[in-house]
Amino acid sequence: MPDIQLTLVNQSNDLHNSRIIIFKRDAAVPDKLPIAWLGIGPLGQGDGYPFVLPEQQGALGIRPVIWIGVLPQAEEGLEISVNSLPQAPAEIDLSGIISADIVITGTAGAFKFGLENTVRG
Repeated sequence: MPDIQLTLVNQSNDLHNSRIIIFKRDAAVPDKLPIAWLGIGPLGQGDGYPFVLPEQQGALGIRPVIWIGVLPQAEEGLEISVNSLPQAPAEIDLSGIISADIVITGTAGAFKFGLENTVRG
């Protein structure tokens, strides 16, 4: 499977310079805490951050899904408690996608994450 080219784009009204955390979960062990895979930010309004998910190397496991949320103190590679997130994380299904923008809108405590400019392969 090809790598997935993604760009995180901040279109939110956040003035707190939040740190965005992309994390993965082990579907085979649902009680295990998720791992912070990538921390991004803070991003200014209108700024973007390009990154790649190496799907063939198993970065996403069997199902190409990531979860994304805001957590100021999370560090990459460490377990995170989803309960510590100010709001529930968004699940982003990347099935069949080869590139897309993950766009953040809203304000602190009410962020929304969605895909735009999606290219499927």
